[in-house]
Amino acid sequence: GWEMLYFANRESRGYNVIVTFYKNGKVVATANNALTTKNQMVTDSSTWLVKNDYGPIISFDTYNQVLHAWANPDPTPEVDPKQKDYTVGDGYLGDYEFLLLEATPERIVLKGKKHSAYTILRPMPSMTGLPTTAMAVSPFAVIRPALSAVPNTPFPGRATRLS
Repeated sequence: GWEMLYFANRESRGYNVIVTFYKNGKVVATANNALTTKNQMVTDSSTWLVKNDYGPIISFDTYNQVLHAWANPDPTPEVDPKQKDYTVGDGYLGDYEFLLLEATPERIVLKGKKHSAYTILRPMPSMTGLPTTAMAVSPFAVIRPALSAVPNTPFPGRATRLS
């Protein structure tokens, strides 16, 4: 799995999410925070893909309760609209599609496609209780070929900056 340090917008604090990517396009995300999961451990699965749109984009393209909570413009009624990070009609200004800025086996740096906040993925050692399977895949393994397919994008195997 991967530790995702997710920033909903440029003013928000970071939130930890554990994500596991699968070869078949499935992603499982787990989080526990006061803002979006009300201090409960929440796990949800959905799909992900890498596409080309002004550069390589990682898209969580189907709804995931954990990953889409910050991008939801109309959060659940329990959310207090007077909270600092919340904007009526825009939610927390989060993203679910990210421009790939840097990719190495040690970390992946993403930038929100719509609201431009940064997100960092770092590999985690195996942990008991989290999904582990031979079908799990590093997003780095999928991103590398996707980057080489993008015209004028060098990817020599070390950090590649695309900003």
